[in-house]
Amino acid sequence: MYSLLLFRLVAMDRRLPIAGGGIVVALAGSAAMPDELRLATLVVLPASLAWLVWTTANHARSKEDHLRRIDEIEPEVNKLADGA
Repeated sequence: MYSLLLFRLVAMDRRLPIAGGGIVVALAGSAAMPDELRLATLVVLPASLAWLVWTTANHARSKEDHLRRIDEIEPEVNKLADGA
């Protein structure tokens, strides 16, 4: 369970700067783009930002679920270890 939790934390740590940076670069570079590409970029950016927020919220929710489950299991394991 700890390894899955660490995987989710690392995934969030890696994805957020890359995806956020890509969105910022696309927005900043839109001024230098041809009109058709600029329009397409500005149409896609809100959807990509919504995707980033949605996936980040899902990862955070899943991380919290794992933490709660670890908190439930840990006392039981400690009781079994103390009794042995």
